[in-house]
Amino acid sequence: MKDRIHIRNNAKGNILVRYSLLIAAAVAVTTIVTGVILVTVLENHYIRLHASLYAELSSTVRGEKNSSEAFIAILNRFPHVRSTAIWTASGASVMAPETGPLSGVGPLSRTAGKNAMNGALKGKLGIVPAPNEGLVILIPILTHEGAVEGIVGLLEDDTELRKDIQFVQLTVAATVVSVGVLLYALLFGIFLKAYQEQKKAADRLRKTFDVIVFAMSSLAGLRDQETGGHLERTQAYTEALLNGLRRSAKFRKTLDKDYIKDIITSAPLHDIGKVGIADSILLKKGKLEPGELESMRQHTVLGGDLLAKAANKLPFPSSLTVAESIARHHHERWDGSGYPDGLAGESIPLAARVVALADVYDALRSTRPYKKAYSHEDAVRIIREGRGTQFDPNLVDVFANVESRFAEIFDTMKFD
Repeated sequence: MKDRIHIRNNAKGNILVRYSLLIAAAVAVTTIVTGVILVTVLENHYIRLHASLYAELSSTVRGEKNSSEAFIAILNRFPHVRSTAIWTASGASVMAPETGPLSGVGPLSRTAGKNAMNGALKGKLGIVPAPNEGLVILIPILTHEGAVEGIVGLLEDDTELRKDIQFVQLTVAATVVSVGVLLYALLFGIFLKAYQEQKKAADRLRKTFDVIVFAMSSLAGLRDQETGGHLERTQAYTEALLNGLRRSAKFRKTLDKDYIKDIITSAPLHDIGKVGIADSILLKKGKLEPGELESMRQHTVLGGDLLAKAANKLPFPSSLTVAESIARHHHERWDGSGYPDGLAGESIPLAARVVALADVYDALRSTRPYKKAYSHEDAVRIIREGRGTQFDPNLVDVFANVESRFAEIFDTMKFD
């Protein structure tokens, strides 16, 4: 059996890191998409604005005889124009260079060129990129009445134009990235504040749970004063043993901060089931008969069922799940000879294995009507003898490193 709460804690991870990365990814995608769209739109706008300057020149020769030829004469004074071509209003070629994009039908026979040519024949400015050669600009020459008289095609060296566009693109990209960074900072700040508020609420809820656990575990102390001291000491032993386990390579990954807190908080509930045991058995001044012993052992089932019912009232895994496993299984033995379910080895929840060792140590050190109190040395010896039979061998090895802390806890927290 595994602690469901432990599985929950391992899956939880660092929520602050995960959501900050999620926000960063979302902002990055939004920034990239926005940047690409803006750069593309601005590039097209910049090219069209640049090409329209040539189109405006057509107004200086509009209505003149042989206006197309006059327009060509003007264009020849522009150094970036590498070659020109003329088409009639019907699309027939009047003049074209022998080579290059404007020769014959050239690239204008392709889809983009055809669309640009058709647009120019309808009086619209046409622009066709000519890879590695420049920019083809198709300029309709219009009469005063607005009819298309012809089309002038220009092949422009767009080196300077591209430099200008790249500068604009870099400026836009830098601006979009800056806005993206500011947006991330804003969103992360909002999330961080909400996270801190949620953490405060979770801490308050945790403290409330701790108080409820203390109140529940104190029920057993109302019936047996010795049990009360036993519960407090067992919790302290549990914490000491867990601190030792955290330094062990075997348990370092298993015992996260939340799981350790759950075990320490739940440890006093291990004997909560004793509230259901009859006074004649619980308070008997002497050794229990076999039937009475069997009834006493039922406190593990009673406690486990009680906490299981409480845990099932919640729609999510909670610390009560750890408490349930401790209450039910803290009398299981590593070799499978324990009760109530006869679990063996690592099938016994780790939380129950830890509390079991802490529970036995305190029972050995305490005086009972049917037994004397053992010294610390004798208790340590008995626990070591139970290595691999009653107790998890790994826990006994860690116990050997912290057993002096156990002695200190018993001496400072015993109630005479």
